[in-house]
Amino acid sequence: MGGSFYVRDIFPRAFYATFADWFYSNGESHCLLTRGTPRPPADFAPARVCNLWEYNAMGDSHLAVTSSMWQRAQYPEALQGGIKVVHNGINTRFFAPEEEFGAAVSDEAGPWKGNGHELVTFCGPMHDPARGFDQFKQCLPRLLELRPNCLVVLAWLDTARTGRLENGVPQCGEKTEPGPTMRRAVDILGIDQRYRARVHLLGARSLKEYRAMLQSTTVHVHMAAPHVFSNGLLEAMACGSLVVASDTPPVREVVQDRVNGLLCDFWDHEAMAETLAEALEKAPQLGHLRRNARETVLRSYDADVQTRRMIDLIFSSMGALAG
Repeated sequence: MGGSFYVRDIFPRAFYATFADWFYSNGESHCLLTRGTPRPPADFAPARVCNLWEYNAMGDSHLAVTSSMWQRAQYPEALQGGIKVVHNGINTRFFAPEEEFGAAVSDEAGPWKGNGHELVTFCGPMHDPARGFDQFKQCLPRLLELRPNCLVVLAWLDTARTGRLENGVPQCGEKTEPGPTMRRAVDILGIDQRYRARVHLLGARSLKEYRAMLQSTTVHVHMAAPHVFSNGLLEAMACGSLVVASDTPPVREVVQDRVNGLLCDFWDHEAMAETLAEALEKAPQLGHLRRNARETVLRSYDADVQTRRMIDLIFSSMGALAG
């Protein structure tokens, strides 16, 4: 976003590695929210200016790294060849199924605990259309009708309260109780009063509460427009969650339908409700999807492994430069 614009002037002799986060194109990612309808050329003008910063960084750096094949594919072909794909990874020792800890550690109280209900969870900000909150909201009436024993919990990680690291493991901060604003916010869901008691809009939660929710869920929902996928998808999979995710390019890079999760159309909320209902009904028989989800993260997105990959890449690039 331009923060690196003068790096080469300030550090002219330094080895310079840059993170190729995102290159704006006027293709699928630009038109997703218009359902593919072309947007006026002027709509893309600010993004084109942002791309100038990317060109500058690529021209000055010795090494460019991005998090996914999809992100790399957004760059012009002339730049793609010089971009390496290394995701920063997540802590798979912290984000793990509850049973892997031996003694239970997910003792955080919440509507995700007990009562014998099926539990559907959704994590993500309500204000970001690319994170699919509106699509998930529209599927709720049908889902609640299809599964009368289903509870729905909507929350997200309170990044301001995640706290410190202790022995490499994040420690939770203070609990964040839902205030009057969050209680009123449930009205925006537009759910019939008879279903209201089965939907909990919790807002930002502490790290351990967030993990407890992922460990306890029957089905976790992850929606993402064609953009970078968030760590939330990987955290849920690492916890062994049964994931129902949007059938969009960045998600398909991680989730294979009926192999390590289930995919559904980002826009079709009726089909989303049907997929969620099927997942809830068959959840006891879908343990292999949960296990495969965690194996996917351990194999390709474990932070320790990815950090070693990044270190090796930096030193090999420095060696090639010196040679």
